[in-house]
Amino acid sequence: MKTQITLLKTLFMVLCCALFSLKGMAQAPTVAVYITNDAQVSPTEYEFDIVLVNVGAPAWQLSGHQYGINYNAAIKNGGTMTISWVAGSSQLSNPAQLPGINATAQQPSQMRLSAPSAPGAGNGSVIGAAPGVRVGRIRMTNSVAWANAQPNLAFSWTASATSTRSSVGAYVGTTNTALCSPGFNPTNCANQYLVTTTNPILNAPTCTAPTLSSSITNVTCLGGSDGAVNLTITGGSPSPFSISWSNGSSSEDLSGLSAGTYTVTVTTQTGGCSASAAYTVVDGTQPPQPTLACYETATFNAATCSWDVTGTQPAQPTLACYETASFNTTTCSWDVTGTQPAQPTLACYETASFNTTTCSWDVTGTQPAQPSGLACYETASFNTT
Repeated sequence: MKTQITLLKTLFMVLCCALFSLKGMAQAPTVAVYITNDAQVSPTEYEFDIVLVNVGAPAWQLSGHQYGINYNAAIKNGGTMTISWVAGSSQLSNPAQLPGINATAQQPSQMRLSAPSAPGAGNGSVIGAAPGVRVGRIRMTNSVAWANAQPNLAFSWTASATSTRSSVGAYVGTTNTALCSPGFNPTNCANQYLVTTTNPILNAPTCTAPTLSSSITNVTCLGGSDGAVNLTITGGSPSPFSISWSNGSSSEDLSGLSAGTYTVTVTTQTGGCSASAAYTVVDGTQPPQPTLACYETATFNAATCSWDVTGTQPAQPTLACYETASFNTTTCSWDVTGTQPAQPTLACYETASFNTTTCSWDVTGTQPAQPSGLACYETASFNTT
């Protein structure tokens, strides 16, 4: 009897679990699909994982999935690429659900992983929460060494004769249900298909960045252009280096510079290792403007770093002999002083003319002679009137 009771309890618990499981399975699950954990494992091999993660609860069963994965065809370097699953890499609880790889279906820039047959409700691989379930690890193998380029892996959302639309399905209850796919709903579903790879440059040459230092010559004069940067490149390989300045120069050293900040990037010949630095050339100073006469103007000459003074004093006016002139810096003109000497008083028989040589009056003329032969009774007096 005790055994029967124990058996009934066990059956009851199994029934309850089944009911709760069916209830959970009736909920529409949410999936996150990852391309992740990428690595170059040899000069001709590159690998990455495809991972399914249950975003909601509870866990659900996978009904089907297929993937179109675009890549940068330039990485093939003219070679022939094949893809395969890395043996033992799949974590699917139903191994039969590993997508197929048809070599003839592959495209020049897309890997196509075909959907396996739906296994039926109760037989699908269980997809749990993070870290999820790894569908498998893809190995890309090239017939020649990869080119120095990035794979740029990305999910395809296009369905055509030459393209596979990435999609995932789940059993909701017992119904095979397609989950969110950006191919059908690009606005709401794109954030569920994620690429979290390092996306390395394949076969990137090894290199080390150089160390940069400099000696700066500042501008001598304000507004001048005689500054310079003498760059020193230490270490780094492989050489020679490519040099790129912010002013467009590719020379190691700069000269004839005006004030400003100049940025340089020095990159190794291969590998892309680089070092950058910024150097500031300080402007010069301007000498003070000289004291100017009222008739002078000054403009600063950046080429000579001096003031160019122009302007001449107005010419002194022509003066009379009795005049003197002094230059008035306030009015910036000549002040003329002096008056002509007054004409002397003249006798009626005299005339006067001003002599500019002697600066005096020249008086000419004589008194008429007294008449001669006066009678004894006559007298003569000169009448000035």
